[in-house]
Amino acid sequence: MITVSPSRRRAMRNYYRFSIFNVISYTFLAGNIIILYSLRLGATSALVGLIAASYQVTFVFSLVGRRIIERVGAVRLFGYAWLVRYLMMVPVLLTALPGIRDRTALSLSIITMGVFGFNVAKGVGITGTKPIVGEIPPSRERGAFLSNHHLVIQLGAIVTGIIMALVLGQESPLGRYMLLLAVGIVAGLFASYFILRLPEPRDAVASFAAGAGPGYRSAFAPGPFRTLASANAIAVFAVSMVQAFLVVYLKRVYGYADGTIVFFTVAGAAGGATMALVSRAVMDRVGSKPLVFGFMLMIVAVTVPLAIAPSVSGVWVLLFPSFIYFFFVMGQMGVMNAADNYFFAVTEADQRLDLGIVFGLGSGIAGTLGSFLGGLFLQTLEHAIPHSVTLPFSIHFSVAGVLIVLAMVRVTALPDQNSYPISDALGMLISPRDIRTIRLLNRLRRSRTVGQEHAAVAALRGSRSRLHVEELAARISSPSLTIRMEAIGALRAAPLTPYVEELLIHEVETHLFTTAHAAAELLGEARVERAVPALRSALDTNDYMVCARAMVALAKIGDRDSIARIESLLDRSPNPRVTIYAVKALEIFGSIDSLPLIFGRIDRRSEHFVRDELILSCSAIVGVFDDFYPLYTTFLDDRDEGYQTLTDLSHPVGGPVEVPDGLVDAHTDPRDFVRIAAGFYDRIRIHVTGIDVAPFIADAVRNRNVGRLERFRFFVAAIAILTVRLGMADAR
Repeated sequence: MITVSPSRRRAMRNYYRFSIFNVISYTFLAGNIIILYSLRLGATSALVGLIAASYQVTFVFSLVGRRIIERVGAVRLFGYAWLVRYLMMVPVLLTALPGIRDRTALSLSIITMGVFGFNVAKGVGITGTKPIVGEIPPSRERGAFLSNHHLVIQLGAIVTGIIMALVLGQESPLGRYMLLLAVGIVAGLFASYFILRLPEPRDAVASFAAGAGPGYRSAFAPGPFRTLASANAIAVFAVSMVQAFLVVYLKRVYGYADGTIVFFTVAGAAGGATMALVSRAVMDRVGSKPLVFGFMLMIVAVTVPLAIAPSVSGVWVLLFPSFIYFFFVMGQMGVMNAADNYFFAVTEADQRLDLGIVFGLGSGIAGTLGSFLGGLFLQTLEHAIPHSVTLPFSIHFSVAGVLIVLAMVRVTALPDQNSYPISDALGMLISPRDIRTIRLLNRLRRSRTVGQEHAAVAALRGSRSRLHVEELAARISSPSLTIRMEAIGALRAAPLTPYVEELLIHEVETHLFTTAHAAAELLGEARVERAVPALRSALDTNDYMVCARAMVALAKIGDRDSIARIESLLDRSPNPRVTIYAVKALEIFGSIDSLPLIFGRIDRRSEHFVRDELILSCSAIVGVFDDFYPLYTTFLDDRDEGYQTLTDLSHPVGGPVEVPDGLVDAHTDPRDFVRIAAGFYDRIRIHVTGIDVAPFIADAVRNRNVGRLERFRFFVAAIAILTVRLGMADAR
C-alpha cells in the first residue's frame, strides 16, 4: 500500500497532461514528418542528417538555461521556453505557399532554421526538467512514474501516428503536411500551459544560485555518474546513426511510400508503449542498471537484420519493417527511461541541475555527431559503392551495432545501485516465477485498503523469488497484526537479507503474544546465527508460543549450548506445546543423551497425543523413524494388526542377535514383558553415533510407571525388532 500526498498526485497528473499534448505536438512537428516533408522538397542525405542532428545539438543551449534559471525558476523557464519552442515552427507553415515552396533552397532553409529554433528553445527549457521531475514522484515510485510518462508518450504517438498514416500517403499534397504542423503548434501551447501548473522544486532550488563550476567539475570525477554519462553518450551516438536513416533506408532499399513508413512508426510507438509497460512493472523491482543493459542488447539485435537487409515478400513486406521499428524504439526508449532513473538514483537533489546539464550535453553532442557524421559516413559509402544500394546501409548499421556493444561494456562497470546483478535480473525477466512475483508486488503497491494489502501479501506466500523480500520487509513493521503475520509467512520460502533478519529479530524481542513466534520460526528456518541471543532470551518468556518456536529455531541453527535449557523446559513445563516443541528440538539436535529424560517424561500424566510425539521423537533419535512410523500408525489404528505386523517381523534374520521368543506376545502381561525386554536390552548394544542406547531403554522398561504404558511397550518391542533387522544391534 502506497500513499502519495494530494500535492504530489496533482503534480503527477499535470505532468501526464503535459506529456499528452507534448507528444501530439512533437509527432506533428518534428521527427519523421519533418524529414519526409524535407525529402519531398528535395533534401539530400547530408541535409537530412543535419536536420536530425539539430534535435541533439540543442542541449548546448541548456548552458543558457543555467544562467536564466536563478532569476525565473525551473518551472517558468521550462514552460516559457516550451512556448517559444512551438512558436518557432510557425514560419515552417509558410513553406507550403506557392511563392516559397517552388524555391527549394529557401524552403529548406526555413525548415532548417525553424527546426533549429524549435530545438534551441528546447535546449534552454530542458534545463529545468531534471530538478522538477526529480521531486514530483516519491523516490520509491520514480521508476513507475517515468515509465508511465513514457507510456503516455508512446500511446499518444500511436494515435497520432495512425492519424499521420491516414492523412499522408504516396505523394500527399503539401497542404496535408501543413495541417498536421498547425495542429502540432496548437497542442504545444496546451503543453506549455500544463508545465506552468507544476510545483517549483524545493530541494533543488538552493543549487540554482550556486556557481555552476563545482557542479560541472564533479561530473568528471571518477564515479557512477561519469560511467553512466559515457555509456549513454556512446549509445546515443549509435542510436542516432540508426534513427536518422531508418526512413531513408526503407525508402531507398525497399521503396516504401511516405504513408506506409508513417504506419511503421506507429509500430515503433507500440514498441515504446510496451517498453513503458514492462519498465513500469519491473524497474522498481530489479533496478535500472540491468534494464539499461537489456534494452541496449535489444538495439544490437535490431541492427543485425538491418545490416543483412533480407529480401521480403508476402506478409513480411509489412511485418519486417514493423518489427524493426517496434524493437528499435522499444530499446531506444528503454535505454533512455532506465538511464534517467539511474541518474536520479546516483544524484542528490542539489546536484541534478548541473549534472543534468552535463548529462544532457553529453547526449546532445553524441546525438548530433551520430546523426551528422552518420549522414556523412553513409553518403561517403554511397559514393564509394555506387553499384549497391544495400551495402552502404549494411556497413553503416553494423558499425552502429558495434558501438552499442561498447556502451554495454561500460554499463557493466556501473555499481548496481539498488539493482540486481545484470545476469540475475535478465534471468528474472524470463522466469515465470519471478514474473508472477512482480505482478503480485505491483498489486501490493496499488492496494488502497488493509483488505487489499492482506490479500496481496497472502498471495506472495510460497514464492521463492528474491524480488519480494524488501517489499515485504516494510510490512513486518505494519501496525496491523494480520499484515505482519502474512508478511512473515510470505517470506518463508525467500532468501532473507540482513535488513530483514534485523526486523525479524526485533519482532521476536518486542512482539510477544502476537507475531514473535512466527518471526522466531522463520529465523530458525533461515538458519540465522545472529538471532541466537534473541532466541535464547525467548526461552524465558511467558509467551509459550514464542518459547516453543524458539527451541526448534535454536535446534535448526545448531546452537547446542541451548540443549540444557531445552531439557529443563521439557522436564518442568506442563504446557503440551512446549513439551512437544522441546522434544522436537532435541530430535533435531540428535541429542542421544536426552533419551533418559524423554523416557521419564513419557510416564507423566499427559494427553495421548503428547506421548505419541515423545515416542516418535525417540524413534527418530535412535535412527529408525522411517521404519517405525508406519508400524506405530498401524498399531494406533488397529492394535491387533500392529502386533501381528511386529510378530511377522520378529522372525529370525540370521544376524549376530535374535529377537527373543515371546517378546511381542508378552505385551498382554506387563510384568512378563518387562522381564523379557529388559533382559534382551541388557544382553545387546545398540550404537547410535557411537553411543550405546540399549541401557537407556532397559532402564526405562524397568520403570514401573513407564513399563505399564502399552504404547511405550509397543515402542520397546518395535525398536528391538527394527534394530536387529537393520543390523544396528550386536551382543555384548
